[in-house]
Amino acid sequence: MRNPRLIPVLTILFFFCGQGQFVNALADDNLQVTNIEPKAVSKPDPSITETSKPPSEIPEPWMEPEQYYGLIEPDKLIAVSSPVPGVLDEVKFDKGDRVKKYDVIASLKSGVERASVNLAKAKHSYNKRRLDRNRDLFEKKLISQMEYDDIETETLLAEMELKQAEELLEQRIIRSPVSGIVVERKYSSGEFVQEHEILNIAKLNPLKVEVVLPVEMFGQVKKGRKVSIHIAGYDEPFSGRVSLVDPIIDAASDTFAVRIKLPNKKHRLPAGLKCKVSFYEG
Repeated sequence: MRNPRLIPVLTILFFFCGQGQFVNALADDNLQVTNIEPKAVSKPDPSITETSKPPSEIPEPWMEPEQYYGLIEPDKLIAVSSPVPGVLDEVKFDKGDRVKKYDVIASLKSGVERASVNLAKAKHSYNKRRLDRNRDLFEKKLISQMEYDDIETETLLAEMELKQAEELLEQRIIRSPVSGIVVERKYSSGEFVQEHEILNIAKLNPLKVEVVLPVEMFGQVKKGRKVSIHIAGYDEPFSGRVSLVDPIIDAASDTFAVRIKLPNKKHRLPAGLKCKVSFYEG
């Protein structure tokens, strides 16, 4: 019968003698331990090229290109003022209102100018009728060439006076030079203005993104290059294109500026947001 006290001892000997052979004959209960062959360890085949790399060295094609911080700004910020001094008769828009190009945003009191237009219209109309009547007389040789030339000149001068009066009246009407958003209103009806700005209008379509890049990227970023713009709070990135590359390097910081055009047809994006810009190849 086997001695149970020998089993732990044999187990220890088995682990410590795994690299060789041992044959022991134990008298007790004729217990024997057979030959134990060491397990063969296969050597690497030198003809096979190693292809695996540590995870840190494996290229990751899914990684995004390096991103740079940028600031979204209005394409234009225009201070609209009056070309002539006067008293404001009406200001039609306020802060936050949308305006279209050529919309009348304000007007000056223009009673005198309107009267001048009406007077010039009447004078021009009279001279035109007079010229038509005397043309028939001139063709019939009933008036001289000099008389006809005088009438024709007076008609031409009346027409020019009418255009001048209309231009003076038009200067009292202030129109928006762009489509955009009113960001500030500085004057109201009844106030006297000279060359001071009345409204500030921001053009938000397109927007522009200002980015500062390291000097190492100079020459790599070209006008027209496509970029991806990532904005916090928006799931999908926005597409834009480089519209300007500053040809002057800032020696103090070893950087240069790049401007990107960002379409914003429905005014989905406001100006003033920070963003991250990725420059793709091509």
